[in-house]
This record gives sequence, structure tokens and C-alpha cells, in this order.
Amino acid sequence: MNLLKATVPVLMLGTASMVPMSAQAAPYGSYTRDDALQPSVYVGGGVGYNWLNGQPFRDPSNPNHDFSESHATWKGFAGVRVSPWVSLEGQYIDFGAHNRSSDNVKADGWTTDLVLDLPLGPGVTPFAKVGALYWHSDGLYTSNGTPGGTGFNERGTDLTWGGGVRLALMPNLDLRLEYERFRLADAHVDNATAGLQYNF
Repeated sequence: MNLLKATVPVLMLGTASMVPMSAQAAPYGSYTRDDALQPSVYVGGGVGYNWLNGQPFRDPSNPNHDFSESHATWKGFAGVRVSPWVSLEGQYIDFGAHNRSSDNVKADGWTTDLVLDLPLGPGVTPFAKVGALYWHSDGLYTSNGTPGGTGFNERGTDLTWGGGVRLALMPNLDLRLEYERFRLADAHVDNATAGLQYNF
């Protein structure tokens, strides 16, 4: 009986000490469960290529002359994870300068997005996003024969959506592979990037 009384408290103490260790070790995507239940901040950036099609990236005086070829792009982003599955994100994206012959066009913009995560397991997190793009574009067309060329400078707000996957490289660092489509008035931009995301 005395041996039983001495053993029970020791077993209870050992069990209690194991519970927090188990909770901390349980993974949630690229984060622990405790981290996933708390609002958190992340930042990152990426580089890639985009494809432009349609207006305003086409000279209205020369319908056969468009800028559908690909070009380099880069972006920076920051977000707040408000739950294990939902984040609010903002980004700046530079679509680069697209040139053909003596014509050129540039575009950039800011976005606000709702991001939905679907963690598949430790270190693998597919996601989808939808939001608004606040864009600016300007350019000059000279191949249409107009003296001095035809210039434009436009701004607008349009829909953006996309998706991708994050792969954990380190406890706080993810590789982020992403595809996005942006509307710019009557044009659309397909954007594919690879980047890094740091999770605080």
C-alpha cells in the first residue's frame, strides 16, 4: 500500500510534464498548433514572369500590334494571419516594362487580398486568394506613324485572384510558388512567381 501511494504521484507528475511537450511538438502546416491559433504577421517577396494581353496594352491605332509576350516581374507582400485558415494580405507588384519595336508600356499596382489556406500536412500548405488590384499603367506608341507617338497614362481598380503552395524550408521560412491573374481595364495579366515568405 505504501509503495502504491508513493508511485501514483510520480506517475501523475510525469504525465503532466509530457502534455505541454506533446502540444508544442504537434505541427500545423509549417507552424505549430499553438502558433496557428494566434494572429501572426508575415512578409516576403518574389520574382517571376507575366504575360499581358488586350487593352490597354495594345495600340488602338494598330490592332495587330499587341504586347502578349512574357516579361520579368517582381513583388513584395505582407500579411496578417487571423486564423489557421484565413489571412489578410497586401502587396506591391511591378509588372515591368514591355517593349516591342519603338513602343513601350509599363504597369504596376497594389493589391488587397483575402487568402485561404488548406494545410495538407507538416510543411505543405496550398492556398487560394482573391482581392482587388489598384493599378497604374503608362506608355508610348510610336510605330503607328503618329508624329511624336501616342502616349497614355491610366489608373484603375480591378479584380485579382490566384493560388499556389507554400513549402516550409525552416521553422519560420517558406518557399512560396504562386500563380495570379490581374485585370487592368480590358487587359489581363497572368503572373507566375517564386519567392520566400518569413513568418514572425
